[in-house]
Amino acid sequence: MITKVKKPFNLTWWKAALLYVALNFIVALIIFMINGDSVFYNLATTIIISWILTLVSYYFWAIYFFNVNLGKSDEEWQ
Repeated sequence: MITKVKKPFNLTWWKAALLYVALNFIVALIIFMINGDSVFYNLATTIIISWILTLVSYYFWAIYFFNVNLGKSDEEWQ
């Protein structure tokens, strides 16, 4: 019986950068739709929310990679 080896999900740097830019654009669009009066207030709120989302996603990755995965990649475990 032949078993198929699953290829790990590979997120290249440009896909991650594009995802981050899209996230910032969506957050900015939502904030500007809610409060369209002050441009600087909306820009500051967008930057703060985007930074918090980036920090939380980095924490999720770091906890998974260094705690759950013991600092090894998926290829090293095989």
